[in-house]
Amino acid sequence: MKTAKITEILDYYDGIPAFAAQDPIGGHYVGSLIERTSENGLYLVVGIRPERLDDLRNGKVDLRNILLESPDREWYITTPEGTIDDPLTLEPQQATLADTDYLPGDGYYLGPEEPPDIDVKIQRVLERGKAVTIVGQVDKVNYSAGEWGLLTNDGIKTGKVAPSGPRLDGLQVGKRYRFKCAEVTELDALWRDQQTLYFVSAETA
Repeated sequence: MKTAKITEILDYYDGIPAFAAQDPIGGHYVGSLIERTSENGLYLVVGIRPERLDDLRNGKVDLRNILLESPDREWYITTPEGTIDDPLTLEPQQATLADTDYLPGDGYYLGPEEPPDIDVKIQRVLERGKAVTIVGQVDKVNYSAGEWGLLTNDGIKTGKVAPSGPRLDGLQVGKRYRFKCAEVTELDALWRDQQTLYFVSAETA
């Protein structure tokens, strides 16, 4: 059975829509999310020439066309298991890829821009009106590390501050506050979405 390991996450937004991978003999591949049928999702994988992978990274070609121009016309299905560092098992498919519903839409360009940093993600959450309000008593606060914990009716809620966000100065352990937070989805080593609460503001409650 053919295997490959992920070498680069090409895009990330509430999961991994696209990645690059390499097999044990140096062959290059690109993977595209079909659907989240399991915890880690179901992916379409095709071979790709290194120079075309560079074109995809630099926004010179969209993901759909890259997938359709696989040099050997072979394509595979994979469901990641274990951690993101574990090899993917590539299951060969017999149907014509263009006849399936597995391809992304036209115009999905990855572009040369860097993935948004945490401050940008927080701003997006706030702009969409999806801030989280948490009321509780400060159980712990680490001013230097920017970490906090609130004892609420639903147990301990923990979070942190963003690199350029507001500080925790002035918060008192044992005092009751109403925290406004941005809940940001990030990816852990097991391919799981992990929600982190980032402190935005606080007022006494």
